[in-house]
Amino acid sequence: MLNRPSKAIIKQEIHIIGNGCSALSLAARADELPKHQLTIVSPSGAPKSQDHIWGFWYVEGLEKAVKLSRHKWNRLCVITPRGKGMLLSDKHSYHALQRSSWENHCQKLAKNHGVTFISQEKLEKNQAAQILDSRPPCIPEGQMYQHFIGWEILAPKKSFDPKTAILMDFRCDQSRGIHFIYLLPFSDCEALVESTMFSLQREPDAYFESAMNDYLSQHCNIYEFTTNRVEKGSIPLGRIPNQTEIKNGIGSNGGAIKPSSGYAFAFIQKQISIAINTARKKKHSTNKAEPLTIKCPHKSIDLWMDEVFITVLKRWPKAAPTIFLNMSQ
Repeated sequence: MLNRPSKAIIKQEIHIIGNGCSALSLAARADELPKHQLTIVSPSGAPKSQDHIWGFWYVEGLEKAVKLSRHKWNRLCVITPRGKGMLLSDKHSYHALQRSSWENHCQKLAKNHGVTFISQEKLEKNQAAQILDSRPPCIPEGQMYQHFIGWEILAPKKSFDPKTAILMDFRCDQSRGIHFIYLLPFSDCEALVESTMFSLQREPDAYFESAMNDYLSQHCNIYEFTTNRVEKGSIPLGRIPNQTEIKNGIGSNGGAIKPSSGYAFAFIQKQISIAINTARKKKHSTNKAEPLTIKCPHKSIDLWMDEVFITVLKRWPKAAPTIFLNMSQ
């Protein structure tokens, strides 16, 4: 008796709205989804992409990002007027990744894997396609944000210790909210310095710029430097209610942002890995592939604890320097 040939799998079309980190990170791994056809849809009216430095701690699965990272640190410190805490780790080093480097890397892989790139105006409607929305979510009123402005600077030699990153230095004005300086030294004369605030409202740019100038002169003895690049933004802190209906959210729109810190890059990669592994394990009863399942990468207990933590920061902002110092010791 002859065996009948198995029917070819009908690929599941997936349209990803947005062309940022989560969309391109998924598209770069399209070769791991042979039963799916991915299309990146550039949304109409999207703001021009700005380059940023993304920070992440190494965990298994981030090897490609580590290779592309600009610098890594095994020593990280938190500083307040009352003292200094040091975090040491050889296993989970802290990395700085240039957004443009990662997205260019992913875009190249995606094209090699047959991913289609198209503008929203040219996208043809396909009722069978799964839509994943990677655009930033709408943030409800009363949400706390991490507001920041950063300068990538070139200073005199021996200005910085390239082996130590400063995650938080609270030796700056605290009168308007939780305020700290974030300093990533790439060499003894190159660094990213950021003035960052956890607050409900954003202060004028001049406030952040003045804080960075004061910090560099008072604590780094740097009075003259060249600014090679500027980055600025606002990242929501706390849980963001799920607002997707027909569309499935992914990345920041799918709950990937860490509520207590605003970190997202590593959690986006985790979210994508879970989706790919789940799809590969599914046994199809028909010859048609199924849509991807996108889940929040955070545990429920972690989300609850983060919510408690953000509530504490909102109600007792003056306690923030001591809290973060104690966490680093």
